[in-house]
Amino acid sequence: MVRVVLVPIGDVPNKQLSDLAKGLEQVIYNSKVVVSKEPLKPPENALDLARGQYLASEILRRIAKAYGDPFKHLCLGVTTLDLYAPGLNFIFGEADRIEGVAIVSSHRLKASFYGGPEDERLLNERLLKEAVHEVGHLLGLPHCKGPSCVMRFSNWIGEVDAKEVKFCPNCNNKVKTSSKDFVLF
Repeated sequence: MVRVVLVPIGDVPNKQLSDLAKGLEQVIYNSKVVVSKEPLKPPENALDLARGQYLASEILRRIAKAYGDPFKHLCLGVTTLDLYAPGLNFIFGEADRIEGVAIVSSHRLKASFYGGPEDERLLNERLLKEAVHEVGHLLGLPHCKGPSCVMRFSNWIGEVDAKEVKFCPNCNNKVKTSSKDFVLF
């Protein structure tokens, strides 16, 4: 069984976390998702003041130090902070397979970020897609070229919306094979 711990980074709505946990259990084969009761503060050195964004890899280090143990569980940080990685203007999420930790951000998944009205259903769907994508990386999946596969790389919000909230048959078979013995608890 795959055990995933959702770790709030900063202030994340409880309902969003519980909805995400339920969604992940429905999509990730043989999984159990729990929500950490204690949110983590982002490390101060993660904030790039000039960009107004947080370096995802620094937050991943914080998650790994506080919760990481890839032999017991996978950790998925969830945040509202705007994230970036070197060489990219922004990212929706990032994973560190070796440490068994990943992070997703709702910041650029909100319709209001693009001038639209608030839409909780759309935000939750987008967040679930990106969460499944990052957990897929933790389970060993690379990016997929399938046009609707959740493992397809998303460079902008339109590509997130074009994906389905599921793995293509090829990626799904890989997840089923890897998750049988990936993490036990």
